[in-house]
Amino acid sequence: MAISAFVVKVPAAELLVGPLRERFDATSKLGVPAHITVLVPFMDPGDITTDVLEKAQRALEQTAAFSFELGSVGRFPETAYLVPEPPAPFVAMTRAIAEAFPGFPPYAGEHHGVVPHLTVAHGNAAEADEAAETLRLRLDQGAAVKANCSSVTLIENSTGRWKDLHEFHLPQEIRVRPATEDDAAAACEVIRNSILECCGEDHRFDATVVERWLRNKTPEFVRKIIVAPTAFSYVAVVSGATVGFASAVETGEVTLCYVAPSVRFTGVGKALLAAIEEHAAGAGVEALRLESTRTARPFYTRNGFIPDGPPVSAFGIEGLPMRKQLSPAAKRIPLEGITS
Repeated sequence: MAISAFVVKVPAAELLVGPLRERFDATSKLGVPAHITVLVPFMDPGDITTDVLEKAQRALEQTAAFSFELGSVGRFPETAYLVPEPPAPFVAMTRAIAEAFPGFPPYAGEHHGVVPHLTVAHGNAAEADEAAETLRLRLDQGAAVKANCSSVTLIENSTGRWKDLHEFHLPQEIRVRPATEDDAAAACEVIRNSILECCGEDHRFDATVVERWLRNKTPEFVRKIIVAPTAFSYVAVVSGATVGFASAVETGEVTLCYVAPSVRFTGVGKALLAAIEEHAAGAGVEALRLESTRTARPFYTRNGFIPDGPPVSAFGIEGLPMRKQLSPAAKRIPLEGITS
């Protein structure tokens, strides 16, 4: 039976461990790179749906991107491995996935506790001893590995070899700030890419519908929205790149809220909505209203919006009216550095 697994790839470790894994870790010959396992085994790849992927993303996004180091050697009876420091973020991701999918405990429930590790040799105690000694010598010579964990990869072995099935991006530090005219071009690109790549459920890749939807999505259109006296607009920035744009008007209507496909499900949309909500509540707006796509409806539902009337038609797609009641005493959020 085919299975899948959540892993953190560590390409920075390949120079140190690659030759040893080729000799002492059978998974290396099956296409598995140097990695730290988050959870294995997971479900048959044929059972993994979009809903499963979204549920896994929500679980993983509880852990923000982080840096770690591989600087010491650990042992199980027949396994030699590198120890990641700090281990806590890896443990947190494992527990979050296991809680989201209780039918898939780590290592099928065979072991107690979670010990994050990068396996270098496995299956033979003598070979594990040899690999461990080689690793210690190299680490003593200054070969410690420093790496970043910014994503988790779901891999599967339905063909007999392990292949990537999906990549989950972890939240980065998200900076949300008021938009300026200079943001128009980058914000426009986010909007267009989001419509093209994320909204297939709505436009069904019908060229005519897509063309109608994108027709007015130009930098000048976005600039006019940003400078409109009755509107308030925000951009989300991660690592210096604009990855999200949202705008609303003083009546409480959210007119636009889009994120770049690369940061979908990483908290960017949530951070933008928080900024809109804070501004609106501070201005005395009692409720936010919007027309959601079918693609975005689960996102708005998770963020407190409820249905607010029958569907409407625009650009050849169906808009779903939604509403969120605001509290005048809504807690204020620092907009210059929202981290999700």
